[in-house]
Amino acid sequence: MERSKRAKGNAGKTERARDAILAAITLLYPAALRGVQVQRMVGLPSWTTRFKRQLAALVESGHLRRIVGDDEPNARATPWRNRWLRLADSEARRLGKAV
Repeated sequence: MERSKRAKGNAGKTERARDAILAAITLLYPAALRGVQVQRMVGLPSWTTRFKRQLAALVESGHLRRIVGDDEPNARATPWRNRWLRLADSEARRLGKAV
């Protein structure tokens, strides 16, 4: 029983983290931001593996779009904190209708 409560609590934290990331990026749409800038906007004092996973999940699910800069010869080798991210167009339209 205790384990399921903990799992639900972690799921809630994950959802809140993703919402905070999307809210921070929405404020500056259509600007592209580096991962470390998003981290600071969300209010995290240091870079964490959990935050990196949240960014990766948002990119994979289509909420965020990865922008590959001209100065990135190997985009997959670029650390997440230096990757450029932008709110996906579909997500911006959805959020625009909600406002």
